[in-house]
Amino acid sequence: MIKLNNNAKWGRNPAERQALVTELVGAYGAIVTRPQVLQFLKATNRTVNSVSWLLNGTVYRAGRGQYSLNTLILPEDNSVTQASAGA
Repeated sequence: MIKLNNNAKWGRNPAERQALVTELVGAYGAIVTRPQVLQFLKATNRTVNSVSWLLNGTVYRAGRGQYSLNTLILPEDNSVTQASAGA
């Protein structure tokens, strides 16, 4: 199960972006390429506007044509630690 980082800045339409990130990570992993994102958009009948925040921003860029979603998800091991620290 993918745990989302609620401390991340999700911007506009946070529920839509969180669902998109969950689906992307489930399909391709935490590092995605531009062709994978475009393939995902075509398969899910979404438009490029729904991922423009990911493709155009520099925050998530991991390399040329690669995007890291690591800051938007919690690692499996840290999810328990962070939940207990907040309590």
